[in-house]
Amino acid sequence: MASATPYATGRVIAALILGVLIYGLAMGTTYPLLGIVLSDRVAESWNGLNAAATGLGLLLGVALVPILARRLGAGRTAILGIVLMAAALAVLAAVRDFWALFAARLALGCGANLLFVVAETALNVFASPQRRGRVMGLYTAAVAFGFVVGPAVVALTTDRPGLLLVACAAVTLAALAPLGRTRRAVDAAVLPVPASRLAGSVRAFPFAFGFLFVASAVDAVAISLLPVIALRQGFAVETGALFVTVFHVGLLVGQPLVGLALDRVGRRRTVLGCCALSLVAALLMADAESLGRWPAMALLFGWGGANYGLYTAGLALIGDRFRGAALTAATAAFAAVYAAAALVSPPLAGGAVALAGAAGFHLAAAAVYLAVGLVGLALFRPAEPTLGRKARRRRVSIDSGGRAQLPFSRKFCYSPARYPRRRVMSERLEDIAAAMVVEGKGILAADESSGTIKKRFDSIAVESTEENRRAYREMLFTAREAMENHISGVILYDETLRQKAADGTPFAEVIRAAGAVPGIKVDQGAKALAGFPEEKITEGLDGLRERLAEYHGLGVRFAKWRGVIAISDTLPSWGAVKQNAQALARYAALCQEAGIVPIVEPEVLMDGAPGDHSIDRCYAVTEWVLKTVFAELYDARVALEGMVLKPNMVIDGKKARTASREEVADKTVRCLRATVPAAVPGIAFLSGGQSDEEATAHLSLMNQRHDVPWTLTFSYGRALQAAALKAWGGKTENVAAGQRAFAHRARMNGLAASGAWKSELEAA
Repeated sequence: MASATPYATGRVIAALILGVLIYGLAMGTTYPLLGIVLSDRVAESWNGLNAAATGLGLLLGVALVPILARRLGAGRTAILGIVLMAAALAVLAAVRDFWALFAARLALGCGANLLFVVAETALNVFASPQRRGRVMGLYTAAVAFGFVVGPAVVALTTDRPGLLLVACAAVTLAALAPLGRTRRAVDAAVLPVPASRLAGSVRAFPFAFGFLFVASAVDAVAISLLPVIALRQGFAVETGALFVTVFHVGLLVGQPLVGLALDRVGRRRTVLGCCALSLVAALLMADAESLGRWPAMALLFGWGGANYGLYTAGLALIGDRFRGAALTAATAAFAAVYAAAALVSPPLAGGAVALAGAAGFHLAAAAVYLAVGLVGLALFRPAEPTLGRKARRRRVSIDSGGRAQLPFSRKFCYSPARYPRRRVMSERLEDIAAAMVVEGKGILAADESSGTIKKRFDSIAVESTEENRRAYREMLFTAREAMENHISGVILYDETLRQKAADGTPFAEVIRAAGAVPGIKVDQGAKALAGFPEEKITEGLDGLRERLAEYHGLGVRFAKWRGVIAISDTLPSWGAVKQNAQALARYAALCQEAGIVPIVEPEVLMDGAPGDHSIDRCYAVTEWVLKTVFAELYDARVALEGMVLKPNMVIDGKKARTASREEVADKTVRCLRATVPAAVPGIAFLSGGQSDEEATAHLSLMNQRHDVPWTLTFSYGRALQAAALKAWGGKTENVAAGQRAFAHRARMNGLAASGAWKSELEAA
């Protein structure tokens, strides 16, 4: 499903939400009905224990999802959950034995989480970052719908509870129709994961799980204790029951609005807004008796929507943060935390009421919201995929200190504060990385070593002197049309960083004035890897910390390190892949320590010897290399939000060249989906031996045909410069011609970075 069309993706999302809506209607009717059914079958003292079976079943479902998904596939696991719930409802309608009822409720909870974990994971996979909030808002509203309508159905049919349970079983089975149609898509999207990885997900992103815990805890207390609390505050029993309904109607109505806010206003602002609204509502409800019935219901309506908005936000946040099997683990952990919160919160809330009276729960909830809001205000800095894409349509410039600047916008800014016009942003790595991957722009790789630039100058019969190299780079950096409109960053060589334009302006200042970020190549080249014939290791870690500190002082805000991976039927070796990945991770950690964004470049060579490998061989090696690199980055504690990946495209060898452009684009994206976490803000491809037009066409097709969580852009050297170098020819009178050639290639690749390139534009 990595290459699913937008229509197919939308259809899968709609089917999943419809299936959950049907399930929610059945379960929303079932839960209040069970109390009635069991009251005449189970002794009062055992009824509470029997009710706890559903919660235990939810936890059992979390444990079983990894096992079943691996054996049956995720789609069949969700279908099994539906069948298990329907069977449990049929048993509940027919039997009277306590332990049979206990087992049935256990199965009911287990089946529910088999469905929930799979559906929530799949929705996060298929929802694009730009609409993930809205998808999750609709999903949570669909679940809530049944729990709002269900009690009303029970109230109208209390005389025949057994028959109604059978009807609920039939409605549950109806969810098989939409879910069955998505089974294959879900199997491909939801990757199985060992249960041992669940705890690691919570540690990796505690904020998302903390928001969920608060939402689940308050919701569980509202269901179980709100009528009791209302009675203590002087309201009638009927009013207390109505309070629960109003709270959940607010939940239902509020989630689509929360989802819209997540996409339009931003993850951080929406979460903090939900905390603030919930805090105000909880404080005012502590004195609900003085407010009166209708103001109290208005507060509960808003509180229900804002509180559960934390759940909706948590789902969107784990979709932003995790990919592949890690997303499955995070969603399963999400379900486990939800169940745990629902189990522990009612007793705790009951204790608060016993200690502080009717206002105890409200004051305790207010304290929790205040703590969560303050911690979030200080520390919560999530990726903002929607806002980031809006930012890419705006011009980002760099001030004289190398800091990114952004014109003021009420709809978007990189950090939560509103900036006055032209206010300087912080130097957070995430902000710099975002400026490097602005939509429609890419990175100019002008970091050729002295040996490489000499070869290129030899091709146009120009002597490679320092002055000629300086003049050539000045021609590129002062090409205003190209630099201001299509280039977001420039990778420099050490010599070039220290050079100046003819008017005495350092090149780093020239680049910043054009609105691009200056960067630097810091590796010292690939050398023979001892013990591994035909393979190489990139050197340059010695003294890198000190060099990075100097470069930062010279205005550099990103760096590049290239690891070279040879490919053939027998290469690369595990040792070469591992050692290059470790070097890349060590380099990246040192960069971030110095306040510099690392470009991580593991290049599987297209044009190395023998160069006759197939595209499938390239896919396998590239997938292996990227997985190894990201494992090492994780071990080195590199912040993925503050880096940019520069990989090769998945392409057949230079001597093979049988794959179509569409196949290259599709297999490259498929490989990236399988290996690159969504937290990485952008992927800037190297051209890797392709012709100018090939590199442009492949990039454009990726952006046209696929919806991915990262910006897909370019970091080209020869593919941007070859035409300009030839047009310049080392002659002063040809500078304008060289700049026009550079501007044309920059414009073509800028269009490709937006998916708007067409071959006929090459002649324009």
